[in-house]
Amino acid sequence: MFKRLAFLFLSLSLASSCQRFTPSVELLKPANVEAVRYTDFNQKYSLFEGEKVIEGQSFPDGRLWLINNSTGEQRLLTSESYFGEHFVALGGVLAPDAQTAYTLITKNNDAYNLYALSLEAKEPIFLSNARSLGLTEIIPESLSLSPDGKTLAFSAYEEVTLEPNEAEPFTWLLGVYTLDLRASSVKDSLKRVTQQAIDEAPAYFLPSFSPDGSLSIQNS
Repeated sequence: MFKRLAFLFLSLSLASSCQRFTPSVELLKPANVEAVRYTDFNQKYSLFEGEKVIEGQSFPDGRLWLINNSTGEQRLLTSESYFGEHFVALGGVLAPDAQTAYTLITKNNDAYNLYALSLEAKEPIFLSNARSLGLTEIIPESLSLSPDGKTLAFSAYEEVTLEPNEAEPFTWLLGVYTLDLRASSVKDSLKRVTQQAIDEAPAYFLPSFSPDGSLSIQNS
């Protein structure tokens, strides 16, 4: 996660200084795929990140690929034609039928937006974002999809304003949440599973579905 955030900062820094220095950039399809594979329940297909080589150094470039595990065929799911030049896809889960992937997209360092990337639809489908859900920030690496493809689980931070007599004006809470992807209004289906102060130990922040559909939460 920290590597991706560092890359995002680097990308924005390069963009802001492009008039002074233009680096040598090469876009590659996924190479070291085992290092960047997203886990899911689909055995035939997998999601992977692309790579960007800047002055000989390799970074995740924010593009998301669908790869056939048997044939090696690769299909790009995110592109500049829709999201623009400076976007990053962080985190990703694949539906059991491999027809839809879910990921968080940030453009120009804006907030993460949750998208459904359908292989049949011409354009990505915007589902929600942290602000619409009453949260502050969704943790991209925490995305987890149930085996039936109906429920998306994730971790998120929430900034809470404290009473005026408190020492600090606000505090941060860490919680695990679920969304019903089949609901007519996905954002209104939000359910909180856990919530705790960010300095509380252990920190429960990584939801994971088992093959029988039960949800477990790993701690740090």
